[in-house]
Amino acid sequence: MNRRQFSRLTTLGLAAAALPPAGVPVSAQPPVSALTNEKTNPRRGAWFKEARFGMFIHFGLYALLGRSEWAMFLEEIPVGEYERLKDRFNPTEFNAKEWVQIAEDAGQRYITITSKHHEGFSMFNTKLSNYSIMHTPFGRDLCGELAEECHRRGMIISFYFSLMDWHHPAYQQSLKPRTPVSPEFIEFMLGQVRELCTNYGKLGAIWFDGGWDHTPEQWQAEKLMAMIAKLQPDTLINNRTGLPGDFSTPEEALGEPNKPGRLWENCMTINDNWGYDSGDGRYKSPGEIVHLLVKAVAGGGNLLLNVSPLPIGKIDPQEAANLRDAGKWLKRNGESIYGADVFRPIYYDKTFTTAKGDKVYLHMLDWPPGVGCDIWQINLQSARKAYFLETGQPVEFTHSHALGLRLVTRNPNPLPSPDTVVVFEGAEPLKQLEI
Repeated sequence: MNRRQFSRLTTLGLAAAALPPAGVPVSAQPPVSALTNEKTNPRRGAWFKEARFGMFIHFGLYALLGRSEWAMFLEEIPVGEYERLKDRFNPTEFNAKEWVQIAEDAGQRYITITSKHHEGFSMFNTKLSNYSIMHTPFGRDLCGELAEECHRRGMIISFYFSLMDWHHPAYQQSLKPRTPVSPEFIEFMLGQVRELCTNYGKLGAIWFDGGWDHTPEQWQAEKLMAMIAKLQPDTLINNRTGLPGDFSTPEEALGEPNKPGRLWENCMTINDNWGYDSGDGRYKSPGEIVHLLVKAVAGGGNLLLNVSPLPIGKIDPQEAANLRDAGKWLKRNGESIYGADVFRPIYYDKTFTTAKGDKVYLHMLDWPPGVGCDIWQINLQSARKAYFLETGQPVEFTHSHALGLRLVTRNPNPLPSPDTVVVFEGAEPLKQLEI
């Protein structure tokens, strides 16, 4: 696709269709309800769009094995053998304040933790099963302590909850795909979700998983979602019950940038596994984390980046270090991320745009210090001024009759950055292609 074809697409096609009416800021479109396909009260999704960056935490008995969260299934470990891990689970170095501090240092605005993964072990104080963290040597409500600390510090807390359960006796007959789910297990599942929605304060979201083997009808998904809506009216629900829910959750891949108004969140591992794997050292660098975040927000979505605590209860030190380093960039450039939204696709490689109010942010990834650029396809008709976000240093631009604003400048930063951001203030989108 050449420049002219790309420009026609972005000014007259996909992007033009997504533009708000005249006089409305370029990023001020409300979310769309996936349940009714109508625009909903923007208040419910407002925190999600404002936060943009969250911490995912996968922690459970599987950490003791150090071979990822699917070890029970992949290695065909019998239920009786696997459940004995409960008697060894004692993450004595867990510290809720430390976990939340790492998220804050990284610039993450919400935390989603596995309250129960597919292994069936509950990381919270459930009254419906003895197969929980309360019946281990640790004997404390880890999810409860984390939720309390999040509430204390203004960090949004959400709970991941697996629908499937490899341990529960009433689910054993349902392990085969498309088989009925027993009424006994449905009541157990509903009861545990009710506990999460009742005992841990205000929740940002319920993040379901593991529903792929059965239909929404077999899961009684409508009943489940209605119960959550009654108990936690402002809580968002993801799309993994088989029903659309409030937001989509593409996994290890960027999401749905061509669906204006649809909330989505890219969930991704910081290495190659969700649960702790002692042999996995392929960590994403701080720069890679920044790139993933920028790409997600440029597509109108969030990044939910996973960490996998060690069996002792501490977040992997290398994961924590990389997150903190990425957070340093966010402290200087967060304006272009938090509350920002999709603007338009851009022609150039390693270059993205986000928008907020009357500002458009041009993100240039890995732009070397002192190196020049000549970008003449930004999809802007005009702007009042332009400047580097980190320093406020003005940037000169010119205007082309055909393609709008043209940016010819050099990177003045003395040190490398994963993303150099130029702000166009008073930005007006290119209305139509003149070539």
